[in-house]
Amino acid sequence: TLIECIERMYAQGKVVAADCHGPVALLNCKKPNGEALVKGLEVTGFSNTEENAVQQMDKCKALDVVIEDKFKQLGANYVKADDWNSKVCAAGNLVTGQNPQSSKECAEKCVALISGGKKVKVALISTSAGELDGHKTGLWLEELAAPYYIFLDAGYEVDIVSISGGEPPVDEASRADGFYTEEAKKFDADSVAQAKFKASKKLESIAGPALSAYSAIYLAGGHGTCVDFPNNKTLIECIERMYAQGKVVAADCHGPVALLNC
Repeated sequence: TLIECIERMYAQGKVVAADCHGPVALLNCKKPNGEALVKGLEVTGFSNTEENAVQQMDKCKALDVVIEDKFKQLGANYVKADDWNSKVCAAGNLVTGQNPQSSKECAEKCVALISGGKKVKVALISTSAGELDGHKTGLWLEELAAPYYIFLDAGYEVDIVSISGGEPPVDEASRADGFYTEEAKKFDADSVAQAKFKASKKLESIAGPALSAYSAIYLAGGHGTCVDFPNNKTLIECIERMYAQGKVVAADCHGPVALLNC
């Protein structure tokens, strides 16, 4: 089953990545023409010297899965860095990493290939309204903090934007017991995130031609959105333009009120 998955993904030009001992999964895989999948490709994986260092060479030999030797036998161009140094090879849509130290670089290469090498930029948009009919409100912090870290972890560039710019008001109830999530706490303690948050870009600054720099807009919630999202012409124009261009428009909780007049 795993071999079939790998062969199908590779044949479709989708990304196949393996790090450290993960490349053993490639040993019995074939290209559509019947050749070994790794034949003629520059690849890497756990080296013989590293295998000896961890005293597992005999066990790997018994299973006939000594990566360096097997890749060479299959006609691959096996390359390696010094032991315990990161080494990643990208042969088209096949990505291989040498050792545990390569895991981060290997994943970063996957992100670059999946995004087509284009830097993905997301506008995370917050309300600037701190009151709703006399009731103190604002942004619900979790609804901005959680996606912020999801996007960063995916390798995306994130701009924090608000209707009026500057520091958005936060509904203090979102910091109360039972609602103050780990992501929200992390965001409050993150100096880089706080600098972006306190100097959030004004929505008008990313509208018009500047909007083309973004692959997605994400509308965070909170009752403040009920005040300044639904009838904001600039926000409506941004949403309509992004949607018409086939780009991602996302909205959470009360954020979808921004869609009502689009």
